[in-house]
Amino acid sequence: MRIIQPISAFDSGFETEFQAEHGAMAESMGSSSVYAYSEMADVPVHSLDPVSELQKNLAHLEELQSRMQFMMREVRYLLKV
Repeated sequence: MRIIQPISAFDSGFETEFQAEHGAMAESMGSSSVYAYSEMADVPVHSLDPVSELQKNLAHLEELQSRMQFMMREVRYLLKV
C-alpha cells in the first residue's frame, strides 16, 4: 500500500526549515507541491516471542558447539598421527 500525503500532515515546521535551507527553490515549488512518499508493508507486522527466540538460538548454539567439538577431536587426532 502506498500513501502520498502533504508534508504538513507530518510536520508543520518543515516548510519553514525547507525554505530557510533552499531559499528560491522552495519559493518556486510552493507549499502545495511539497509531498512526502512513504510505502507501507504489504505483509502485516507480527511480533516475536523473545523467550522462544532465545530457546531457538540456544539450541542452535548447542548444535554448533557439538560440531566444533567433533572437529577439534578430529584435528587433534590428525595432529597425533
